[in-house]
Amino acid sequence: MRKASGEMRNLLLRCGSFLKRNHTATSFFSGPGDAAPSLRPAMASTSLGFLLVLCTCGLCEDRVITLDGDVENFVVGSNKVFVLSDSRLHQLTLDLALEKSRSVSNETFTNTVNILVPFESNKTLVVCGSWSIGYCEVLDISDISTLLYWESIPAGVSPGVSLVVEIGNGKYLLVGRSKVAKEHSSDALSVSLRNTLHTQKGDIFSSLGPNMTPGIESVSDGDFDFVDGFQLEPRGSIYLFLNIKGRVQMLLLHSKNGKAETFRSLQGAVLECYKNQNQSLVSSAFIPGGSVVRWAGIFSPCNSSGDTVLAVFNIDGSQAGAVSDVCINGQPCKKSTTDKTLTPEAVVFTYRDMTSVAAMRTNNWIFLFIGTGNGQLLKLPLNGSLTPGCPVVLSDGDQKVFPRMLFDPAIQTHIYIAMGNQIRRVPVANCGIHIKLRDCWYAADPSCGWCLSQHRCTFHDQCNSSDWISGYGTQMISVQMVKDPSEQNITVKVVPNLSETLNVSCILEGCGARTPKQCSCILSPNSEDFSITASITIKKEKITEMLLLKNCTSIKESCSQCLSAGCIWSVGKCDWKSPSSNPQMTQVNRRNNLFTFIREAFQCVHFIYLSPQQDNCTKYASEQNHTKPENLTLKPEEVSIHGRNDAWITGRNLNSVTMVRFKGNLYCSPIESPVTWKDPSGKKIKFHIPSGNKGSVTVCVVTHDGQCHGNATLTYMSQPACRRLKPNISWSSGKRKIFLEGNNLHFMESLSQDNITMIKPNITPKGVFFLTPRVENPGKEKATSVEFRVGNHTVACEESIAYVPDPEFTGFNTAQVGKSMQVTIQVKRNKLNLKESEVRILAIAGEVQEECDSVEIKDSTDRTSVLCSIKDPGIKIDSLEITVGGLTRELKANHNWLVMLIPVVAVFILIGPLVVCLYCKKQKKMAEEMKKHLEEIECGIRNEIRQGFVDMQTEKTELIANVGAIPFLDYKHFASRIFFPEAGPLTGLVIKEIGEESEKEQQDKSCQALSQLIREKHFLTLFIHTLEEQKSFSVKDKCTVASLLTLALHDDLPYLTEVMEELLRSLMDQPSNSQPKLLLRRTESIVEKLLTNWMSVCLYGFLRESVGQPLYLLVSALMQQISKGPVDSVTGKALYTLNEDWLLWQAQDFAPLVSRPLTIITDYITVFLTVDLTEIKISIQMFNK
Repeated sequence: MRKASGEMRNLLLRCGSFLKRNHTATSFFSGPGDAAPSLRPAMASTSLGFLLVLCTCGLCEDRVITLDGDVENFVVGSNKVFVLSDSRLHQLTLDLALEKSRSVSNETFTNTVNILVPFESNKTLVVCGSWSIGYCEVLDISDISTLLYWESIPAGVSPGVSLVVEIGNGKYLLVGRSKVAKEHSSDALSVSLRNTLHTQKGDIFSSLGPNMTPGIESVSDGDFDFVDGFQLEPRGSIYLFLNIKGRVQMLLLHSKNGKAETFRSLQGAVLECYKNQNQSLVSSAFIPGGSVVRWAGIFSPCNSSGDTVLAVFNIDGSQAGAVSDVCINGQPCKKSTTDKTLTPEAVVFTYRDMTSVAAMRTNNWIFLFIGTGNGQLLKLPLNGSLTPGCPVVLSDGDQKVFPRMLFDPAIQTHIYIAMGNQIRRVPVANCGIHIKLRDCWYAADPSCGWCLSQHRCTFHDQCNSSDWISGYGTQMISVQMVKDPSEQNITVKVVPNLSETLNVSCILEGCGARTPKQCSCILSPNSEDFSITASITIKKEKITEMLLLKNCTSIKESCSQCLSAGCIWSVGKCDWKSPSSNPQMTQVNRRNNLFTFIREAFQCVHFIYLSPQQDNCTKYASEQNHTKPENLTLKPEEVSIHGRNDAWITGRNLNSVTMVRFKGNLYCSPIESPVTWKDPSGKKIKFHIPSGNKGSVTVCVVTHDGQCHGNATLTYMSQPACRRLKPNISWSSGKRKIFLEGNNLHFMESLSQDNITMIKPNITPKGVFFLTPRVENPGKEKATSVEFRVGNHTVACEESIAYVPDPEFTGFNTAQVGKSMQVTIQVKRNKLNLKESEVRILAIAGEVQEECDSVEIKDSTDRTSVLCSIKDPGIKIDSLEITVGGLTRELKANHNWLVMLIPVVAVFILIGPLVVCLYCKKQKKMAEEMKKHLEEIECGIRNEIRQGFVDMQTEKTELIANVGAIPFLDYKHFASRIFFPEAGPLTGLVIKEIGEESEKEQQDKSCQALSQLIREKHFLTLFIHTLEEQKSFSVKDKCTVASLLTLALHDDLPYLTEVMEELLRSLMDQPSNSQPKLLLRRTESIVEKLLTNWMSVCLYGFLRESVGQPLYLLVSALMQQISKGPVDSVTGKALYTLNEDWLLWQAQDFAPLVSRPLTIITDYITVFLTVDLTEIKISIQMFNK
């Protein structure tokens, strides 16, 4: 229980490390030295729960960051990642969140950083570059924008190796570099130890010793090419690895009390992977743990295109000796010819282009992580005897992996790799994606196992050892079929390959008699092929396996098939095993597939496992008289990682071929694909190429006897990528040529749009293109996705195709240009961007058809014109046939309509001016008659007014007698009645003591601003015109606005007068005011009401002092005249009135009426007649009977 609790605590600590890094990443880059706000608490709690789930599942998300330039170097500190790109140094969190960035080079500051070392104990980052004579600077490891120290020193003028080492009681910066220029020969040591603190003797970055500058320099003319270096534990031995003169050299320094003593302990050895051949070291890694010092290196042959190899060496100090071509500064140099040579303990992997390696140890396994030139990250397990297992692809990219790969320092569950301008954080194992025991068992990764107590796939250190089971390299169960001596029955026995300490039970179903305790059953020798079900229970985990068993005697002529079924091959036939034949446990062909690859998302592939008696088939095959397949040619020779559905092998004697076998470095066992079609002549076969990993594999054909013939090479490449469609728009009728831009597009097999239409792509040397299909609802715009099939995998394009309506051709005209006929076709404006090559035009003249020699497209703002040139200048075109992809349109000639239209236009041109003159003359005459009639009406009104005054004079005495005192209103009430006749609530709000001296109230800023605004004449006139243009602005509203403006400008009447003048001019210029004499007799506009108010204000004193009394008497007389005058009893209108409209009517002569009513009754109408001597008025009223 304590152990389980400790392991759970271990798991929580791992998760806590993830969570801590997640919450400490509190800033994002916005410039050197800038920091972003902290994560919010709510977001932090959400991230906490999410990451806890990920850690519990054993799977953390892959992270990728893309920088502004290619990665040149990177290092990993205790809680930061520092990445050097082309011109900047970036500071990242362990989860690859960008925190800080600073410039290290620009156009005016040319610099190359060659030393980048984190000094954790001092909390600093050491950076050295080549600017000027060289420099070194010390940065704050928590904030690289903070510079702590800078010094000009030639320490980092050339590439090399650098690391912090512990010697005696101090820590120093070991720098290994190529020779510098002669002018800096005083500091030209190839290997030196430099101070890391100011308190050390000679100050920081000094390489001085007690009496001299100790170090290592090269004797030969060739410079050192340092590859790697490390120190064993604190104060342990220091190893340096370099290439020099076509060989790989190891230098060993033993940690002593001082710099000079350490250099005097120099030893070394030559590491030889290729016998008697020049070679170079590409990348290396120290293998931690173990009783001996092991080291893994990638070797490449010099001046050769051979494969790179990965070898493991024992580099214990006892293996080293004297070193040639190097000497210690201050000591005489002796060229040794007795360099000790070390050979590898094991060459564990061979591959075409390995670029980097890293190593870690878990339990009894060594795991080598290998980067390749084609962007893959491989994981290769080694057991205790350095025997390699199945390599697994952890990550896949398209760029070369950087030579250095580093592990997460907090928890060794992730590895950092660089490729191009990206840094990736990749899990070292994806145990968490296996959710079943069977999947975890066959995960092809010994670091993953099933934890019975937690019911999940985990690392070993995350589970109790007694509950953790792993089946790497073995089958979960083994099957044995044995014929008893009596030859009466066959015994089938199933044995789980699990530890005996586990409580395992097994039951077989689907066979006759069985013995549950032994998990076996007894069959008849004459039984046909059949399947059984094996149910295995491990604690609370239950596994069910379906096993297909074959009758050995039914297998004919196939030795390999016989042995793979668990039978024996004897005397040319397949037979059952007997107890005396020492039967072996054999995994038979099962319905469940076994091994998987991480990159394939664990897509199952089929393997055949052969028994140790397979060698018997070789002897049997030599005795058979089979015709050997010859002259084999594979097509295609390159495919994507998704494989291909239809592939061909041509040659001779292919009739006996049953399978095609694929063997490669990344395959634990060969993969076989069945033949799907054979040419009866034996010259061609068709098969499917399965998916695989990037790289080359060997292909051979398998015949009936199990032999594999041929040695063709198949290369797997990256999957196709469709990045752009050109153009990405099509007309609805389809058949527009679309070009695809991307990578490896020649691997595609078919195209589809919206997962419906299958299109065969055209793959040409110039590129890949296809023709768009026709779509339904051609009048609507529609966006469709584009996908293509590669093997059994679907890849989507990043862009989609937009469908728009077909181009619309509206008409054409012709014109002779030189010795050819030019046809101009009008097209409605569209989004298609038609090209000349997409338009085909055929001119039809009777039975003759002529195709345009050249087509030109011209675009304008509203339409597109297509110009077509025909060699025959005398052709009379009846119609055009226009073809655009799948669209065909016919345009008829419209010249007949033009011929008919010309006379009509000519007649209109001749008659039009005459009609216009007559109309203008008639309008002028009507205007004169209306003016004359209006003057006659005015004259009549004047006469009536004069007559009315005469009548009033006759009653003057009576009127004056009845009039009392004349009421005169003060200015305030006079103005309120003029401005607001209806005396609404607005009157009391806006009318002040006008004309009286009173204290002005303090106006607020808004009122002052409004007052200034209305005193801008241009604004005020535009404001009034805008209001009057509103249809909802009534006459009442206009009067109110005019009165308010009068009040507002009451103290500035000259300005009000100027505004009124401009408004009156605008009013008179309006076309609707053709009768200026009626203009001011109404109040239908703001300016007319303004004029009324203005005149009232200006005439108030004159009215009060001079003409007020006569006017009052005049109005009183008029009112009395109106009240005493005759009134029409029918219309209710008086003869005398002040209504302007009534005065314009024709007055009737009133007289006493003598009427005699008559009633005429009909079926539906009653008519009443009223007879007058001067007038007959008829009123008809309709009603229902």
